[in-house]
Amino acid sequence: MRLATLCLFALALGGCGSYTPYLYKTDVIQGNVYSDADIARIQRGMSRAEVERILGTPQLVDPFHPDRANYLYRYFAGDSKHTFSRRLVVYYTADNTVAHVEQQNLTAK
Repeated sequence: MRLATLCLFALALGGCGSYTPYLYKTDVIQGNVYSDADIARIQRGMSRAEVERILGTPQLVDPFHPDRANYLYRYFAGDSKHTFSRRLVVYYTADNTVAHVEQQNLTAK
């Protein structure tokens, strides 16, 4: 009885590991999905509403910097530990038209 309890406990702890090759892990996509073609469509002088029609609602609008909108994208590959991150910042003028666009590819792992 004691041996059966010990084996059951060892099996339960074995499932708590971070690497379990036999389990399916799905890919996770977070944020705004946009392509390079979408970014190329954004031109200086476009209104905020036109940009949101192309890219969607920004994920982050900082109340301390209302002149910029942050579009974030992150992809986690489920079968590996690789992530891909991308950030797009659209800067606006005082009359809510596009001043310029800044893109960063942040590949973490």
